Amino acid sequence: MIDEYMLNKKEDIKNLTVYQRETSFANTKEFVITVVGPRRAGKSYYLYHIIKSNKLNDDEYLFLNFEDESLRSMPRREVLSCVAKHTEIYGKQPEYVF
Repeated sequence: MIDEYMLNKKEDIKNLTVYQRETSFANTKEFVITVVGPRRAGKSYYLYHIIKSNKLNDDEYLFLNFEDESLRSMPRREVLSCVAKHTEIYGKQPEYVF
């Protein structure tokens, strides 16, 4: 189930039209970057913009939306195995987790 969710989410992101954002972030793998804001303010689309503008390959990132009902309805153990499942599918751990 989690592998199907991950693959479907990446397909969804590929098919999105994302527009340039006025904000930017320091591209780093050394620190956690937090994107905060009110509901429906564009936080998820900002993350999609980061993925697309950096031309991240599927094996480079993992995207989880904990407000997505299909993810929320999965057993907790399965959701917690997402990094291991990503590694199983792509042969390496994700460099970015969104």
